[in-house]
Parts: sequence; C-alpha cells; structure tokens
Amino acid sequence: MKNLKLHLNQDHYNKMVAYARQAYDLYKTEISGFAPIIIKDNKCIMQEPAIFKQDCTSVTTTLHKEAISKYIGSCMKDNKELIKQGKLMFCWWHSHHTMKAYWSGTDHATIEEFAENGSVFAIVVNNKAEHEAIFAETIDSSFGRKQIIKTDVDLIFTGSKEFDLKDEIKENITKEEKLSLSNNSFQYSENFPLFNQADLSNGLPYGHEEEKLYNNSFTGYDMEDMNQEALELQKELDEPKPKLKPRKKRVKKLETALRKRSDYKFETLEEFLSELEDVINTNIESFNVGDTNHEQALKEINQAVRLYNEESTDVKLHNPPTLEDITTIDDIVVEQEPGELDEPDYSEISKHIPVTESLF
Repeated sequence: MKNLKLHLNQDHYNKMVAYARQAYDLYKTEISGFAPIIIKDNKCIMQEPAIFKQDCTSVTTTLHKEAISKYIGSCMKDNKELIKQGKLMFCWWHSHHTMKAYWSGTDHATIEEFAENGSVFAIVVNNKAEHEAIFAETIDSSFGRKQIIKTDVDLIFTGSKEFDLKDEIKENITKEEKLSLSNNSFQYSENFPLFNQADLSNGLPYGHEEEKLYNNSFTGYDMEDMNQEALELQKELDEPKPKLKPRKKRVKKLETALRKRSDYKFETLEEFLSELEDVINTNIESFNVGDTNHEQALKEINQAVRLYNEESTDVKLHNPPTLEDITTIDDIVVEQEPGELDEPDYSEISKHIPVTESLF
C-alpha cells in the first residue's frame, strides 16, 4: 500500500519543532497539541498547530479535556461549511524531545483511541526536526468486527519561518514531578536524562568526567585470562543448542466461557462473542494437529456456533457437519453480500476526542 500524503507549510512544521525544543529547554518535558486538517482539491492540508492546557512529564503529555473542547468548538465556528461537506479532520501531534521520533506503545494506544471515534492523522517530532506521521481509521472487517487500519504518511512541505514560543508554553504547561528512589549513595529520577545534555558530543553518560569512579576499580588487563574467557565463550556459541519443543496452544472450553459470563466477567456482548470465536478457533487448531478427537472438537464447535448465532444480531455461522474441511473459523461464516463501507461522518467533530461524553 502506498503511503498517504499530508501537505503542510514548512512554517507549521517548524512551529511543532520549536514547541518541542523550547518545551524541553524550559521543563525537560514532551509537549502535544492539535492541528486542523482540511481536505481541498483531493489533498489533505494541515493548518497551523496549536497547544492548550496540559500536564507534561519527560515521557507523557495529558491534554485537559476542557481545553480540547474549547479548541474544537472554535474550529467548528470557523469551518462550518467544511464540516457540512465532511472536509475537516484533525491531527494529534506530540514531541519526543531528545529521543528518536517513533511510535511508542502509549502513542499507538492514543492513536487507536482517537481512531475508534473518527479518522485521525498523527505526527511525532523531536528536537532534531525528525518526524514520523501516520493515518488511522476504523473500518468494518470481513467478520463484522471493527478494525483499526494504520497507514504511513509522507509529509509534503512548503515555506519557512522561526518561532519564539516560550511564553505560550509557560502559560499552558504544568510540569508533573516523578517520584525518586534513593539511598545514602545513589538517587534515581525518571526525569534525569542518561546523557549529559551539555556534553552530547562525546556520547558519554553522566559521571564520565569523574575519573576516580573508574580508577578506584581499575586493575589492568590480563591477556591470558581474557583469551581463555573468549575461547570458552566461543565454545558455548559453537555447541548446538537443543531445539525447544513448540508450545501447545491452550484449547478454550465453552464451559469456561459460560462460567465467565455468569460471573459477569464480560463487560459487553462483543467480548462474549469474541470468547466464543476463541473457543471455535482453538478447537479447530487442536483437532488439525491431532490433539483433540473428532467427536469432542465437533461437539464444542457446534455448541459454540449455536450460542453465537443466538446472541449475534449481525454475523451468523454455519453449524459444521464435519471437521475435515474446516481449517479456520472463516470456513463456517455465513456468506453475505459485500456492502460498501460508510464514509466517516466528520460533522460529529466531538467524536474525534477520546472522552466519555459529548464535549458540547
């Protein structure tokens, strides 16, 4: 799949980088914000990025929901026609200051939370002006489930400008302090960088300038001992390692799924249906590798299919007469006429924000 393209003025990109650098200069934290995306002439064009009230640490940013609401409301007032035409979206951007520009697990979770309620762009930048960009949207999968699809994005630039943003950053950012673990001789803080930011050129960690840390424990090199150690290590590497037996996948039982439901372990019907799918899938896999006999596997699958059809209002399953021709759960899905996916409704702008109730 080809990368999507997001067009933006170089000034707007420079502003994101300036936010990142100056937030780090002031507080040693990340920073985040939003930018409107306008669809014009079949192009997605990012507008000027903005920040608002947020709590930040060296590795997280938490935007205030009231501030997001105010920002989105302002965008709605200024772009009523674009909203009616479904041509207004948003980009969530944030910084990684001195780290690489990459998507962390927390970043992916945030993007997916946005995408559950509407398509969204996301950009991460760092102090070196490196970046990554992605587009996420939710579609209906072939099995009737919602699936989040992410696509890499290429940024297309024009323009140039410098920004002084420290006063605005001071007005909006509240720095959150992290707990420190300490004893008489050592103290650790999550906000303390590993490398000395004033001396990055040599790539050495804090303390390298104190030679006594090394000299007190230095005993010199014994080449004979080192060579012997190297030979022993090489011998270990050359010896063939025993092959690990593949770990058997646990077969899920329908009885367990029913017990969990009676104990209110499933918060939604979808979670219960997903558990039934696991019962069906694991029994098929176990039968195909010879771990489960035909009668036992078919009994579990038939009962799970029957219960699935009773509970599901959308997708239905065939009750399989035999297991020989079944290799995956897709083989028992009732065929339906494929329908076109609905276009996202961008007029419901508040749904782009991961909150539990309407912002307006």
